[in-house]
Amino acid sequence: MWATRSQKKPAAKPAPPKTPPSDGGRGGAIATKLPPCWAVAFSPDGVRLAVGTYRRVVVYEVASGNKLSDWMVASDAVRALAFSPDGAVLAAGTGVPGVSGAILLLNTTTGQVLKPLKPHYDTVESVAFLGSQILSAANDEKVCVTDSVTGQNIGTLSEHVGRCLSVAVPGRTTTQDGGALFATGGADKMFKVWDAEKRRVVVNFDQCGSVVWCVAALAQPGRFLVGSGDGALRIFGVRSDGKARDPKEPDPRTGFVGQTFGGAHPDGVYAVAVAPNGQTVASGGADKKVKVWNLGRNRMEKEFTESMSDIWGLAISPNSQLLAAASLDGRVRLYDIIQNKLVRELPPAPTATPSAPGVPQ
Repeated sequence: MWATRSQKKPAAKPAPPKTPPSDGGRGGAIATKLPPCWAVAFSPDGVRLAVGTYRRVVVYEVASGNKLSDWMVASDAVRALAFSPDGAVLAAGTGVPGVSGAILLLNTTTGQVLKPLKPHYDTVESVAFLGSQILSAANDEKVCVTDSVTGQNIGTLSEHVGRCLSVAVPGRTTTQDGGALFATGGADKMFKVWDAEKRRVVVNFDQCGSVVWCVAALAQPGRFLVGSGDGALRIFGVRSDGKARDPKEPDPRTGFVGQTFGGAHPDGVYAVAVAPNGQTVASGGADKKVKVWNLGRNRMEKEFTESMSDIWGLAISPNSQLLAAASLDGRVRLYDIIQNKLVRELPPAPTATPSAPGVPQ
């Protein structure tokens, strides 16, 4: 059974439905036997695309669309994915709703589980690498910091009131733009920026009118893209504000609100992704649409409508050209966002077999 995101009562834990996923209550059951796709991630070299689905991680070759690997590694949905910076390890967030939460560290060549990390008691919704550490946000209302080498729990962060749904780590930092940071979002409508060394919240943002479903770090240091249940995309940022008088305290930061795209996805923004070029970002949500935005021009530039259900995962390739969108209809769609076209669906949609002459369809 597949777990879905609750739209009417976002602060409650989602119960797995007794039927396959529908199109979000706005149509009818999806005509597919495929399990939902929850997460996608490009390898750092852009050669492979990992997909999280029910109990499995499937890996495709980006250039050809050929399936390279199919690893059954979990007991329930694989809801989050993140490659290590060197591409050797893939972190997969999973768990059984209301029972357990785990991060599986997979060898990206063999699919072998190198180390199962079990810091949570409910499903892991988001994972990110911070050096050799793994950050994980889960439905047990906690963000955990775990040593990926030893498996030791370094810290359990309980600043959010309610489910923790997203975590992001900047790829680049500068002293003037807040230094070493990470960010989280949750069902309490809060977006929080943390000092990565002290693991303390330095800025709270309360501008989101509903659940903060997704967070991504922009290429510009200290800036983040945030999607929430009120349908808006927002950019939040922090900058350094001097040194702390007490060395035990984190250095102070000042937060600021950047661009806001209201009504980006009216029923909720469930997924966001950012391009390394610093200008292109993407969003997807409960309206089944994938949208591409240009921050420099302050506008939406492309919209893709092929999905039959909610968009739960997005990733942009390292060369800023390809966008992968994971849908609850069971397919990942790969778009060329420069040429504005659908490249392929994964797995490929079956082609109809022509009937013989005189035989009714």
